[in-house]
Amino acid sequence: MTILSSNEIPIGLRGLSIFLIGMSAICLTAFIGITMFVSDIQSGKYLVDLPSLEEFLFYPILSLLVPGIFALTASVALFSQKDYARVLIIAYGGSSLVGFLKVEHPVFLFAIVGAIVLYYMWQPHVKDYFKRLVI
Repeated sequence: MTILSSNEIPIGLRGLSIFLIGMSAICLTAFIGITMFVSDIQSGKYLVDLPSLEEFLFYPILSLLVPGIFALTASVALFSQKDYARVLIIAYGGSSLVGFLKVEHPVFLFAIVGAIVLYYMWQPHVKDYFKRLVI
């Protein structure tokens, strides 16, 4: 294990931050696409009878918009070396696990990512890095 200078971000945290940026881009893009599709259906462009816009967007807001904004916020906090970034990322990992179990999302990738994030954030070198940011 190498000793990092006080302003050097560990490589795992850099990778996590880039992953979170990608995750937020995918979530926000998918949310916009779903919103446009539902508005086309509601305007009568397609001959399909679906629930109202509010009912149809409830789960995409919970499963795409909120995690996308949260991942982007956590990534920006990590890149700008804020001391609360660890708390945000742990909350992101925990919420992905809880969201998978509670909403029963069919893609269990969120649970795997959440478990990996939670495991990594308790590694000694990561905890030491964030302790140096507080001091």
